[in-house]
Amino acid sequence: MNVYLISTSEVDKELISNVKNLLLGFEGPLSFHAEQHIEFNTMEEDRVVSWEALFSICERYRSNYNSVKKEDYIVLLTDRKNERSWFSAFDHKNNLFIKTSGWETFVTIDRLYPITYGVVSGILQSMMQLDLSGDDKNIHKRSIGCMNDLCKEKIDVSLQLRTGDICNSCIKAMLEKGIDKDIIWQAKKVFKQISDDSRFLNNFIYEEPPKEVTVTEEGSILIGDTLLKNLNAQQKALYTLYLLSHPDGIKDIDLLDNKLKNKFRYLYQRFSGKNNISEKQIKNIMVDRTSDIRSKIKDIIMKRFPSTHHFYNIKSGRLLSRTINSQTPRIIHTNFIPPS
Repeated sequence: MNVYLISTSEVDKELISNVKNLLLGFEGPLSFHAEQHIEFNTMEEDRVVSWEALFSICERYRSNYNSVKKEDYIVLLTDRKNERSWFSAFDHKNNLFIKTSGWETFVTIDRLYPITYGVVSGILQSMMQLDLSGDDKNIHKRSIGCMNDLCKEKIDVSLQLRTGDICNSCIKAMLEKGIDKDIIWQAKKVFKQISDDSRFLNNFIYEEPPKEVTVTEEGSILIGDTLLKNLNAQQKALYTLYLLSHPDGIKDIDLLDNKLKNKFRYLYQRFSGKNNISEKQIKNIMVDRTSDIRSKIKDIIMKRFPSTHHFYNIKSGRLLSRTINSQTPRIIHTNFIPPS
């Protein structure tokens, strides 16, 4: 059975790829595929979107590709606000949506884990034909650390991820619905990995404060004493621009602001020693390279700081806004502070 991960246009491609790669680590009947962004221009930035509208995106994807079978699942990842403010929901046509923002309010670990958990749990709950609108006997109003906990409180979400469990009564209900044992086993393996990672990362987050990010006089960038190697002048300039930015971050539309472009030009000239960067190059780098630099920095620091990488990378905060964690201390040599 195929599971197609799609997204609305504001979701980072890197996030979709990371979710898929985590899921691909577990063999079983569910085969995961990361597909392209879906443009949905009728969704205004701050508009609350109906579930029907979200599921219609899944249906539109289904109708556009003959290779998608009726029994396959379409999972939509989206930052958009929905009418009930739920993190996930499904219809009974094998369509799901998962909200990709706001998880930092509920968990201290990377949102990759609750989102991945939501993909698998949503598929199983759909197969169980849970009634999301009523009093389904398989939904636990009081949390017990099961996949089907209602999770009314913040602590309930953390409990669900840490236990990685499906209670015996819910497993029995799945089998009675005819759900393949191998799918249940595949899901339990995913949950077990998320549980192990959640507990491991939580321990490190509480024990290890963020280290200083330093931009030296020579133009090197370090996290603690770890040098970020192989960053070119464009990448260094863009990363430093985010280090210097307001704690609320930089919205995508701000990247076209002349003051911000002039700051980037200054930084690029400092890091590269060149003065011949064109206006077009500046615009292209600032708009198109943020995901590239985020991915590259993550590859570098994940090996050294697996549990605290979120302190140092450029992340999406509020809708279409990007920033570096405000708790991250930073020391930037005056050579790399643009004139105001």
